[in-house]
Amino acid sequence: MLLQCIPHVLAMASDRNAEIRSKAELQLIEVNKQHPTFIQVCVNFNSAFYLFTFLFDLLCHITNILFLQDQRGIHQQKYALQ
Repeated sequence: MLLQCIPHVLAMASDRNAEIRSKAELQLIEVNKQHPTFIQVCVNFNSAFYLFTFLFDLLCHITNILFLQDQRGIHQQKYALQ
């Protein structure tokens, strides 16, 4: 099995179909025998990637809220001066 397929096999291991799930688990067991730390590294990398993505989205959202609040403040000050 090619190591590039591991993310897909990991996804298949959580499939609703029990037959697909069991075949994926057997494949993962075989890969784990040949490359003992590879699956753990993939899982850690994916977790870090999703955490970074979540934090980046959160930062963008907060920045957007602050920008909109600043724009409202400028808009209110503009009409208060007239």
